[in-house]
Amino acid sequence: NDLKKIINKKNILVIHTNSENNIENKELDVIEERIYGVSKIYFAKLNLP
Repeated sequence: NDLKKIINKKNILVIHTNSENNIENKELDVIEERIYGVSKIYFAKLNLP
């Protein structure tokens, strides 16, 4: 299951949001964006120093 592999990795942030504003202001490396109805789910790595 590819979805499970992504979620189980460390330093992965899953964002479930209806707005792109929540993701634009963060230092994120978006791996994948999935759309379910009106909701967007982002799979992203946190770019921490």
